Amino acid sequence: AILAVMDLLGIEEQGGEKYDIELVGDLKPEHHNLDRDELVETAMKNNYNILQYRSGINVAEYQKTLAGRAKYPTIAGFANYSVQSGYDSITGENRYTGKGSWTDLLTVGVGLQMPLSALFPWSGENAGAKKAKFDAENLTAGLGSIESGIRLSIQNILLSLEQENAKIASGKKRVEVARKFLATSKESYVNGLISNTRLKDAQLNLNAAQLGYLSAIYNYNMALYDLYLSLIHI
Repeated sequence: AILAVMDLLGIEEQGGEKYDIELVGDLKPEHHNLDRDELVETAMKNNYNILQYRSGINVAEYQKTLAGRAKYPTIAGFANYSVQSGYDSITGENRYTGKGSWTDLLTVGVGLQMPLSALFPWSGENAGAKKAKFDAENLTAGLGSIESGIRLSIQNILLSLEQENAKIASGKKRVEVARKFLATSKESYVNGLISNTRLKDAQLNLNAAQLGYLSAIYNYNMALYDLYLSLIHI
């Protein structure tokens, strides 16, 4: 591990020069109050794939509506009104008042247009409507799959955090017991009550307890990091 750190920092021992590396600080867990529903909502809000699927679903629903309307008849109404002024037969000037001074005409009509092919199930209109509906359902199913995956991922991370937190609590107690046992073993060794081998076993037991405790903290922090990545995934 020390060689890996030296390689990372670009430290090379030349001419017999030695470097001392000292570990500073303690590895501690970062405890947070986590709400599952809030985490899931945040993860879905920031997920790029979900945003894409929701946008695609909106477009597909609009296309499905248009395709469905293509089968319906179209009714159009129109109206036209025209006015023609009269004129003086002697002078040729326009006449707007008096008997026979002007004429008008009002035209009103209604038009009905309907694709007869829409009455048959194999028509292009019905095929388009079915395809648009299938596309919308397919996108909705894909969105549901992604959302389920996010929920499952966050749930697994929260379970990992809970599991590692329990290991941290038990590991801390193991370290405390191992330290007390080592202190007692040292005193017994000084008084000649136990052998050197039993003293070494006590030291190894403390090392194992510390390693398990630190591993649990490391795994807990890594689970928090995974949770952070799932929340900012875009």
